[in-house]
Amino acid sequence: MLRRFVTDDSFGGTNDEYLSIKDKWRCRIYARNGQMSREEQGIWYQTTHRVIGKLTGLTPELQRDDRLEETTYIRGQALVALYEVKGVDFPRRRNWTRRDPELIQADLVLLQPATIVVPAVESYTTSTTPTIVGQPSVSTTFPRLLNYYLPGVVTDTEALARWDVVVVSTTVSEAQIAELRAFNPNIIILAYLGGIYTYYYAGGVPDTNIAFWQGVWQAANAGDWWLLRTDGSHVSSSTNMWNIDVTANCKLDGSGKRYSSWFPQYVREQLFDAHPGLYDGVFFDNCFDSISYLNNAQPFGIDTDRNGIAEDSLTLGLLWSAGMAVMMNALRTELGDGRFILANGPNSYATIDGNMIEDFPRNFTASDTTALWDTWGVSGPYSLARNKSFYRQPLLNMVNAGAVANDTGNAEFERHKRLTFASALLFDALYSLDKSPSTHGDLWYQPEYDYELGAALGVALVLGTGIWMRSFEHGTVEVNPTGSVVDGIQPLDGRITVTA
Repeated sequence: MLRRFVTDDSFGGTNDEYLSIKDKWRCRIYARNGQMSREEQGIWYQTTHRVIGKLTGLTPELQRDDRLEETTYIRGQALVALYEVKGVDFPRRRNWTRRDPELIQADLVLLQPATIVVPAVESYTTSTTPTIVGQPSVSTTFPRLLNYYLPGVVTDTEALARWDVVVVSTTVSEAQIAELRAFNPNIIILAYLGGIYTYYYAGGVPDTNIAFWQGVWQAANAGDWWLLRTDGSHVSSSTNMWNIDVTANCKLDGSGKRYSSWFPQYVREQLFDAHPGLYDGVFFDNCFDSISYLNNAQPFGIDTDRNGIAEDSLTLGLLWSAGMAVMMNALRTELGDGRFILANGPNSYATIDGNMIEDFPRNFTASDTTALWDTWGVSGPYSLARNKSFYRQPLLNMVNAGAVANDTGNAEFERHKRLTFASALLFDALYSLDKSPSTHGDLWYQPEYDYELGAALGVALVLGTGIWMRSFEHGTVEVNPTGSVVDGIQPLDGRITVTA
């Protein structure tokens, strides 16, 4: 899609401009695949600074905020390149770290072919003034632990209460949540939200165990909010789920709401107004900037405007991004500043308090590699290093690592645990270890969780040897992401030294 745009002579632009943009996007693709060389990185960053500088007037020094650069890339992928080639007079934007719906709408209008009519992105006003609550305190000492626990019933509340933060299904009873708080008064408990989908079978016989999901299904069905393919079939991004359309093409219900503005109000009413004090916030799964990848997942593409023609990936990405921006802004408005909103998925929504990298660093592949650690650890658009400076404070970013079993006698299990646990400590992330990505619901409390490292004494540093290191009040953390043994640390391994 991008190549078709930038090679069209009608958009103007010199050959030099085209070549630099082409190099930039080639490097961007290589970066995602872990294949970008240092020379290509240089081309990427130089071109980025030139293009952003032309559009915003910002100097390269002021552009070195990762949030600014990544937001520029993410908002429509080809946005900056298309502004450059089209020669559009572009107003300067003072805050590129916010995904403002009006600005996204302007991008949509600019980038669409003339034959596509882009619905307006609605503004959002909360239906009521949210109850102001004091946000639970977040520990500044390490390690900090997360349990991503999704079974409908907790098998051992005393064991689960050993973690600092837990994500639980909305089907877990109030009595069990009360037990968790009794065992650990400082625990932070978050309600799991599918957000962009609901169980396809939730519209059947009433079942109080999935009452929250049933309410979503009934509203989506009544409003005809389902996300469909060109053949009329449901889009399903997860097992047993039907996706719901968050874009501006979603129909309005009888009250004038689309799903993106209805769902945040529903969350507040059902989980917080109806059950005061039960949860400290929410965990929004599948919180993506785009779902364009699903266009290729099945034979028929996604058709948000129901015209029988699948949206191309760029259009779908922009529509989805705008709709998700409305939803996440509305969720913050409904819940107020005192409740946590955490998420899982590649996203750029600055209103949330932290983001999970699931199955770190493998990203649903078979094994750890240097390239994957580099992408998801430090250099990628959604890496641990980027996340550390992007979201609201206090941060609750998360590393979720996976293993087949809790096999502490297995050398590979221990190596993977050391690598991922130490990586989380480098960048202030909560640490989670379970059977990811197949299931989430284990009580694997590790001996390392009892380490008392204290507060961090500075940021993570990369040494000339390739080792990443960070100092704490009572210890040092090191990660060797390289393919060779360095300073006694095996390849793709970590070392945690605890001192008195």
